[in-house]
Amino acid sequence: MNEQNDNFFFEHNYPAHFTTSDKMRIFFITNFPHNNQENTKNLPTLIFNYGLVCSNAHWQHQIAFFSKQGYDIIVHDYRGHYSSGTISNMAKDATFIKIVNDIYELLSHLKRTRIVMFGHSMGVNISLQFALTHPEMLEKLVLISGSIISPDEIMMDSHIVTYLRPTLKFISDCFPGATEELWSNAFMNPLIKKGVHLGGFNTKKVSTQFVELYLKRIGQLSPQLFFQLFQEMHDHKIATELSSITPPSLIIAGDQDKVIPLHVQTLLQKKLPKAELYLVRNGSHVPQADFPETINEKILRFLTVPS
Repeated sequence: MNEQNDNFFFEHNYPAHFTTSDKMRIFFITNFPHNNQENTKNLPTLIFNYGLVCSNAHWQHQIAFFSKQGYDIIVHDYRGHYSSGTISNMAKDATFIKIVNDIYELLSHLKRTRIVMFGHSMGVNISLQFALTHPEMLEKLVLISGSIISPDEIMMDSHIVTYLRPTLKFISDCFPGATEELWSNAFMNPLIKKGVHLGGFNTKKVSTQFVELYLKRIGQLSPQLFFQLFQEMHDHKIATELSSITPPSLIIAGDQDKVIPLHVQTLLQKKLPKAELYLVRNGSHVPQADFPETINEKILRFLTVPS
């Protein structure tokens, strides 16, 4: 279990753990006391879901901004991540269904019934799955740089991952010790840092220090967790069910996203009944870190327009 030590810029932090019905310990932080009922300003509660082996640092600008706007906010770690409990059986316990149920139980624990889900990258899959299974709680969705198509088919706008992922998994299974060491120390490798910076971010807007922090966080997690959740993304056949997701959705995409191509965001917009697409000029796979002020204002307008 590893503490993230994120600074969420809340005026008051309320960190805690709770235990799910299947005995998983989940870490979370709020900007409100846990015995409170719904926001006294009659605002929905915002809950943030990060991407594949990412962290809440990707949301730091949004967490700070929306807390100052008076929204109640829940920040959490998925099972097997950082300050939440570890997972021994990846295939059985590190699944989207289990993660979504953790979120539902956390919201029930906090007595929150009016929710806006924020999802980035894999967090879009989590948010959409939650929308399918618990539509009664959801008011709106904010979906950034996600995919409803297997990343094997579209990542980097090619099929290279289809061939590369099994090879990397085979090497990891054959040489677990070496893989763990390389994985945990990737943040010290200048070539890896440069590649991640160029491939995932707007290099003029996001610092190398942010990328190094991102890689340090990845190094705290298990490479087996990465492979398992990547498989979950591959297996998440949700496209045919999107027509039943009726809350208003804001889809945000960077026009320079090198990880998930723009046509995937356009497809998601077409399949969701009440979706609008906001295209971020010069935005990368993490546009909320590239242009936080612009993104925050766009989301705020979306949240304040009546459904």
